[in-house]
Amino acid sequence: MVRLSGGLRQSQGRVEVLYNGAWGTVCDNNFDDYAATVVCRMLCYSGNLAVASTGGYFGAGTGSILLDNVKCYGNETSIVNCRHNPWGLHDCGHHEDAGVDCQANNIPNIKIRLAGGPNNEQGRVEIQYNGQWGTVCDDHWSASDAAVACRMLGLPFDGAVPVSRAAYGIGSGPILMNDVQCVGTEATLAACQFSGWTINDCKHSEDASVICQSSTASVQIRLTGGSGPFEGRLEVNYNGTWGTVCVDHFDTKDGVVVCRQLGYPGTGVITKSNAFFGPGSGSGSGPIWLDDLECTGLENNLIKCGHRGWGRSDCAHTKDASVICPYYLPNIQIRLAGGPNSQQGRVEIQYNGQWGTVCDDYWSASDAAVVCRMLGLPFDGAVPVSLAGYGNGSGPILMDDVKCIGTEATMAACQFAGWTINNCNHTDDAAVICQSSATASVPIRLTGGSGPYEGRLEVNYNGTWGTVCDDYFDTKDGVVVCRQLGYSGTGVITKSKAFFGPGSGHIWLDDLDCTGLEGNIILCGHRGWGRSDCSHSEDASVICP
Repeated sequence: MVRLSGGLRQSQGRVEVLYNGAWGTVCDNNFDDYAATVVCRMLCYSGNLAVASTGGYFGAGTGSILLDNVKCYGNETSIVNCRHNPWGLHDCGHHEDAGVDCQANNIPNIKIRLAGGPNNEQGRVEIQYNGQWGTVCDDHWSASDAAVACRMLGLPFDGAVPVSRAAYGIGSGPILMNDVQCVGTEATLAACQFSGWTINDCKHSEDASVICQSSTASVQIRLTGGSGPFEGRLEVNYNGTWGTVCVDHFDTKDGVVVCRQLGYPGTGVITKSNAFFGPGSGSGSGPIWLDDLECTGLENNLIKCGHRGWGRSDCAHTKDASVICPYYLPNIQIRLAGGPNSQQGRVEIQYNGQWGTVCDDYWSASDAAVVCRMLGLPFDGAVPVSLAGYGNGSGPILMDDVKCIGTEATMAACQFAGWTINNCNHTDDAAVICQSSATASVPIRLTGGSGPYEGRLEVNYNGTWGTVCDDYFDTKDGVVVCRQLGYSGTGVITKSKAFFGPGSGHIWLDDLDCTGLEGNIILCGHRGWGRSDCSHSEDASVICP
């Protein structure tokens, strides 16, 4: 028996098989579309649209890994009839669990429009499927989903805002999509994960909407009624008029964005409710501009956070939100160590007269940008390097769980666990490569396949071609590779274990960590050039659509 788990619809998920009364997973070694076809046929799908996924794409399973090195021709009636290792014999971890999508290529051509908004750049999302117009439910509706909707409309999308709860009015007709989860790079909402056409548990009071805008959009904010500019009632200037923010769902993440936008650090932020610093407009009149504000804590401006729509609120000024920002920043110094030049190396900071390191937990491109800016180095293409890519440091680990927006003038202004508070070793020391996005690029190619669109991933660094290890290599990394090579980012398949044969020479990259939005693989995080614990039997491969 076989089943699919972890997908957003019944036709996709992690492949699990039943053996000796227990369910277990299948390793992705050699698991390809032919194997996916067999699995889908077992589940009564046609199999003609089956696509395999690797690298635990649908999440890591539990229990035993029952099958490895599955090799099918596509005409088998059961996956157990394909060639494979003896039951339970494998060299895999659950991060390599295989998955399938039995209807992956069945992407219909849909139309999209915005309704109920004051202009053509905001409104309720309506799509046409099978000749009928309907709406989208706001369950899991996110900035990535909003970006795809805006891109479909040919509108600014890199600062798109998701708006929920029928903020632009209740739609009519069927609710066509629910639980939409886009990466953000898809060309159409139909290419995103969702529960299935017309499958939903929603009402039109949950219709999703968007505000399409560029990431350069800005809105002014201020704190009033407190003892200084660092604390008070939150007020927002929209269309030339100051108004307040409702406290519904207002939490520390929202407060962090407020404080960062005002130039204060994001550590130690306190939010207050129920007009703690008095109601807006003195007497409690004037607009309440935002309600159900939903920030991730990483935005650099409130305008990029999700909300119910400008001026749409069910609150009174007695529920005005307030924020208290920390206003003391210690003076810290920073340096790079262990690198081949002054623009890359292990991050070391001096705090309280003592030099120490930074743990790589949550270490990101935004954190790396702040480091490089502090050093006066190019920073808009900064790359985060983890796992002590430039050697183990010494002394205390001074910072952990660093979460910068990327615009801070100093690391001390970023969110982090607190000075010297960490659960790390020096093998987790963070490092950076400082570079400009305008000049940062590295040639890549796919070799060993049947054409230039598929094969073993190879990278040219310092004039020499080398490979990429498959550790943590996933679809997001593959999307960047295919886009850099000029192919579509939808329907990318990644392969592990030297699927197109082992390379030779250097293994240039390991633990590659792309978001899927980068324009060049050189902008993705990794362990540092040439630093790897892999062999060429683990070379990563990609198949581009």
